[in-house]
Amino acid sequence: MDAVTILGISNRTENWRTARYFAPFIECDSARAVLAQRLGEPEDTPSRDIQIELFWKGMRDYLERESLKAGELSDCFAQSYRNHFYSLREAIEGFRGFNNLKDCNYDASHSDKLSDNLARTEIDIVLQTPRHLFIGEAKDEGDLGTNRAYVLVHQMIRQYVMARILIDLISSNKTVIAFIVGNAGKIASLTRTTQVKFMISKGWMKEQNVLSWNEIGEIAEAGLPQHLG
Repeated sequence: MDAVTILGISNRTENWRTARYFAPFIECDSARAVLAQRLGEPEDTPSRDIQIELFWKGMRDYLERESLKAGELSDCFAQSYRNHFYSLREAIEGFRGFNNLKDCNYDASHSDKLSDNLARTEIDIVLQTPRHLFIGEAKDEGDLGTNRAYVLVHQMIRQYVMARILIDLISSNKTVIAFIVGNAGKIASLTRTTQVKFMISKGWMKEQNVLSWNEIGEIAEAGLPQHLG
């Protein structure tokens, strides 16, 4: 895609690039189907059953829908976290490349902070199918986020935990699968980042689901009706 400039200055934000590259998928069912299949969805899923959302704060919007505050569900969040991620801290501590954690990190006993983390978590791209919730992180030049003030320190892990706990809350049986989109020249380095390697090791992400922006553009074009013939 050609660069757009205002006053001769290119917009370098990841949100702008995400909106531009994923706009075709919002309007076109067949493009969404091609993207979903690329991420691992079976080919027999009807395209009409695939939805996409950008800049998604699913937990925040769930709480709003139910007229709840995050603190009111802190015990529920903590229990769901213990059920699904009871050994997560130990797994992170034992994984080469992560730095030392604070006492509060990945500890469900800090339930108020955990609830706040879940409610504030945003996912750049979400693709929903009858079987899966594909959650995507868009990167341009920035690194994957890390903040040790949070219970859920690492950006991609935090997103996965939020999505999995939300699925638990609404009693869905969807499988969460992560993906990441980055610059073509940085795909190899993205794949080698500790967060991505950890996600792959846990089975929460597939190695082939590290995509380039160019590939997203090609998928969108291939999914347009005239290209499906």
